[in-house]
Amino acid sequence: MRETRSPALSSPLVADQSLGARVGQIVRDGLVLSAARASTAAATFIIAWIFARLGTAEVFGQYQYIRAILGALAVVTFPGMNVAIAQAAARGHLGTLLPATRQRFRAALAGSLLLVALAVVFFVRGQRGVAGSLLVAAPLFPVASVSDAYLGQLSGQMAFQVLSIAQMTAALGPTVPVALVLLAGLPLPWIVVAALLGAILPHVAFFLATVRRIPATARSDDSSLVYGRRVSGVYAIGILHAHAASLVVGTLLDHVNLAVFAVASVWGELLKQGMALVNAQLFPRLAAAAPRDALRLFRRTTAAGLGIVAAVGGGVILAVPVVMGYLFPPMYRESVPYAQILVAGMIVAFVGNQVNTYFSARARAFPQYALGLSNFLVEVVFLVVLVPSYGLLGAVLARTIGRVWHSIYGWWLVRREGK
Repeated sequence: MRETRSPALSSPLVADQSLGARVGQIVRDGLVLSAARASTAAATFIIAWIFARLGTAEVFGQYQYIRAILGALAVVTFPGMNVAIAQAAARGHLGTLLPATRQRFRAALAGSLLLVALAVVFFVRGQRGVAGSLLVAAPLFPVASVSDAYLGQLSGQMAFQVLSIAQMTAALGPTVPVALVLLAGLPLPWIVVAALLGAILPHVAFFLATVRRIPATARSDDSSLVYGRRVSGVYAIGILHAHAASLVVGTLLDHVNLAVFAVASVWGELLKQGMALVNAQLFPRLAAAAPRDALRLFRRTTAAGLGIVAAVGGGVILAVPVVMGYLFPPMYRESVPYAQILVAGMIVAFVGNQVNTYFSARARAFPQYALGLSNFLVEVVFLVVLVPSYGLLGAVLARTIGRVWHSIYGWWLVRREGK
């Protein structure tokens, strides 16, 4: 299948560089971005540890359930706009950021109304902590959903140093406020507000700083805006997929089980952030490359990265029992085998993750829809079938099966693309 591409503009991505200069730049970018990804993984781990030590499993599970609801509602905010911003910036269209963000913000207002409606439902069902948390989150939802749009701009411009600092600040921002609220013994709605504001405020500050640096003559790329709306369905599917397991566990089981599942999932986050590190550098290069060059770059990166991910993942699998015994209370240690299975599944998921980046950067909407929808349906079907019978093990197996399918089907789609 052929793809239509806009002419590449003058950009560091397509500049004539020696091999040594390119390798040196990639190494420097990798070191800078690795700090951000390490911080993001650490923040996920720290939040879980804070709840395990300072809160109850019930409260942690409720918090994870609310996070899953808020995350799932991001489907109404044109989530594909962020990748459109990155793609436009990679081509030199820096003026795309503001109109794309405005469109996302207007759409996100519907999410606030849905949160109010859900709060009423949970209140009627007697879950007042969840209901109150959703209600206080409603006015913050639009800003929380779109304030990170500048990350796409920085990624497309390959401004990795600023990007790294912004990601670190936003990732670690909620940790201290959440700890203080838990120490003070305040109820769940306060915890949710503390976590949201801890992430929102750094994002808003960096967003405004990024906007101030956009030249007055910068133009918007209308084709990217159209693509962002068109491909938002792909990202909506991905968002629902990311939160499906937590929503099913929290609904069909209970919040304590969801807390154990969240701790088990933390370990796979370590590998996920490593993959995001690779993709942050890979995306703008794939977006700017000619079609055949993009395919070769994808294949080389996937082959080299899979071995590294397997080695790191093996180390994480061995480390899980030891670290869990030192850092988490005994009730969470039942998550050890679940964590090991999820990490093994994440190793396989590396291929599918790279496939997503390739199709996203190349603006290939149809294969993104095919891959995302099939992956979502496979996991949801297995969640609904396995969780009622096997509990948390069923959720872990369903997620792992989905990741294996994602990589196998994704690789087949790329092979067909190259023919």
